Amino acid sequence: MRFLDTNVLLHAISSAPEESRKREIAVDIIKRMDWHCSAQVLQEFYVNAVNPKKASISAEAAAKLVQTFSPRASVQTDASLVNQAIQLSRTIQVSYWDAAVIAAAQRCGATQLLSEDLNAGQKFGSLVVVNPFA
Repeated sequence: MRFLDTNVLLHAISSAPEESRKREIAVDIIKRMDWHCSAQVLQEFYVNAVNPKKASISAEAAAKLVQTFSPRASVQTDASLVNQAIQLSRTIQVSYWDAAVIAAAQRCGATQLLSEDLNAGQKFGSLVVVNPFA
């Protein structure tokens, strides 16, 4: 099972010409693969998607996409996940937000974390980071 980091969802909506290849890959992943994400990923997606300095789509369009992606958000953020992420961030020395994504991916049983923000090939137990854009 694959777990998507926020950047994959954001690349799918990018209108930047220099990101056309990443957009195609991201759209293909979203449409064709079995994937999951977390409530945190959806939150980050929405905030960045409506930011005019970033992806910049309308709030309405971003909200519709969050609704579309919501069934894939199989991991909720709760106190246990927060504590696991804090411990991970301290142990592996990554930001809390990256650790929360890793913890959520582990919680849902994912074997691959698709992200370009972490080091491709990096392993966290049975979870391996894959950069789908490399």
